[in-house]
Amino acid sequence: MELPPGSQLAYTEKVTEEIVARLRKRPEVRSVFVDGGRVPPGIQEVRRAALIINYTPKADRKITQRELELSISKELDNVPDIRFWFLDENGLRAISLVVTGTDSNIVNNVASELATQMKRIPIIANVISETALDRPELRIRPRAELAARLGVSTESLSQTIRVATIGDVGPALAKFDAGDRQVPIRVQLEDNARSDLQMLEQLRVPLGLR
Repeated sequence: MELPPGSQLAYTEKVTEEIVARLRKRPEVRSVFVDGGRVPPGIQEVRRAALIINYTPKADRKITQRELELSISKELDNVPDIRFWFLDENGLRAISLVVTGTDSNIVNNVASELATQMKRIPIIANVISETALDRPELRIRPRAELAARLGVSTESLSQTIRVATIGDVGPALAKFDAGDRQVPIRVQLEDNARSDLQMLEQLRVPLGLR
């Protein structure tokens, strides 16, 4: 979940505590754990928080997980000034689309229009458009001739930077066996290193030479 830009940590804690109190009243909820100050995939900001909700076993519930999350969504719609979304065990939403381009204004407009159209589809709920306005952008221009000579593909280059800065995508993450569930293992650079261009320039990229 996230609060409006400029929200202070104390307000985030207050709103989060209110939401946790609501969730714990539900018989289908066994426990709620709060990871304050960040949301997957490792985005850190005091106005954000991740809530890990442990449901009771399926056999002990009268409703499905989908029905439960729809019910929770309707209740949280009454909480002012928040945006929220459900993620699976890999940190992904049920439907996720990525809009990219060289002009950020066009990208944002297309993303907003796409979100508006998706909200009109009855089976889709809680549509959120995440623009890149509030996050730094890193542009990398490969040395095409050198990369070709060494057998370095743009895919391996982008994967190296992505894993180092935000971690790998959900399905590719290694998993830790925690008994009744598998917990994704995300490895990334320390916060200060992720904003250090010299550090990123020194990352090693796999070669394609044989």
